[in-house]
Amino acid sequence: MSGRAPLRLDQPGQPVRPESAAATKRSRGPTNRHWQATGVAPSLRAMLILLTFALGVGNFAMHKAVLESGHPMLAQMPWFEMFGGRLSLGIEFALLVGAMLLTVTGHPGWGLGYLGYTALNTLFGWLIVSRQV
Repeated sequence: MSGRAPLRLDQPGQPVRPESAAATKRSRGPTNRHWQATGVAPSLRAMLILLTFALGVGNFAMHKAVLESGHPMLAQMPWFEMFGGRLSLGIEFALLVGAMLLTVTGHPGWGLGYLGYTALNTLFGWLIVSRQV
């Protein structure tokens, strides 16, 4: 030791060493900031989550209608009705949860992507249920 007093960052007028400032930032610990949507108002974020959830409810209803339609195309795809349709409903649930989690963490594009998925799901579900295909 050189006999000098240790450098303290809380004293005014003291120089700040770059490595000390970086060490101080690291020592604060993790924050929840990465879980928050950046640049999106909380009310808009809540609206996107509710919209994504409502779209998911519609997707589940359409999916159930397709499963119960008895369309001959479903008989050609036995994996589609595996476990009484629970496997395909489980995949639908995983898509909904993924879209909601990504929307809540600040990626609103995933909610819009889920909107596009819902539009296609509705179109093809209607085609199957109404026997247009």
